[in-house]
Amino acid sequence: MKYDFVSGITVGVISIPQGMSNCLLANLPPSYGLYGCIIPVLAYVLFTTTRQVNIGPYAVVSVMIASFVSFIDPETQEQEYITAVLTIALFSGILLTLLGIFRCGFITRILSDPVMKSFTASSAIVITTSQMGHYWGVKTGTGSPIQQVITLLSPATLRQFNWYAFLIGSIASVMLYSMKVYKDKHYPQTPIPLELFIVVMGIAVMRIFGLKEKWGIKMVGDYPISKGFPPFSLPSMKHWTKLVFPSIVVGIVCYASTIAVSKNYARAVGEVRVSHG
Repeated sequence: MKYDFVSGITVGVISIPQGMSNCLLANLPPSYGLYGCIIPVLAYVLFTTTRQVNIGPYAVVSVMIASFVSFIDPETQEQEYITAVLTIALFSGILLTLLGIFRCGFITRILSDPVMKSFTASSAIVITTSQMGHYWGVKTGTGSPIQQVITLLSPATLRQFNWYAFLIGSIASVMLYSMKVYKDKHYPQTPIPLELFIVVMGIAVMRIFGLKEKWGIKMVGDYPISKGFPPFSLPSMKHWTKLVFPSIVVGIVCYASTIAVSKNYARAVGEVRVSHG
């Protein structure tokens, strides 16, 4: 019970900034990350058959969706961009439901281990390049990882480099890594929420020292976050012909990666049996 309580608090607090950051990966307003942290979890509690998976916004899928909907400019055509993303979510959700009903967990056996490892490694590269702009305190726009690196290293972007944002990000990364190494070595079985500690410490430092006003470091409150839930409605099907195939890809990746992760975790804790539903 004690471990469940600590885990629940930690995952709940970490899900908020994580969901918002994943929405930024998909070029969506941060409020949609909050919706993604609430609604899927409630549905998961009601319909799940396994306890080895955490449901919510997924960084890899966020990057994939941003690339699939790149034919729409998220800044000048924000509503149309959001509608296209919601269309992918609807189509892939229907596909995931069908895969669950027909128990298609065998899909994970089709994907070899090298393929999954390559997918994970390439996803890490894409996520890293897409977040370097936030890490450096500059804007890199959208595009492929190569395009973002070129933009990041251009003279115009380097002139906007925010050393303070880079310093804070570096300190937080080093602290998190060092604390994790120390915990794994000395307290491997103790449930210490290191990520929660870093998030709380970062919020406290930003507030106490007024780093937003002094150094121009962006905070979550700088992004527009709407109050409450938006009214329920079906998304427009304006670009549905362009989004059918991306929806299938997103659905299969979500399904296969979720089952693969749950299997690996189940093996690690000695609970090998995992439902394919």
